[in-house]
Amino acid sequence: MSVEAPTVFLTVRQFCERHAWARPGGLRHAIFHGDTTGFSACVVRFGRKVLLDEAKVIAYLRGARETEAA
Repeated sequence: MSVEAPTVFLTVRQFCERHAWARPGGLRHAIFHGDTTGFSACVVRFGRKVLLDEAKVIAYLRGARETEAA
């Protein structure tokens, strides 16, 4: 039996507080251009609230880094 960690949804501000390397402007840019870059898979919209799936953002960044290295 496997136990999955609960999904963590964070606002842009909360994400930046939790991860010192992240900047609000950079995340907002990624969210705005998410349809063309694939970052939209990391975003959950709940009404006017924009939330980031923390695990998906980290996976997205790891995937982008691997793509650049190839």
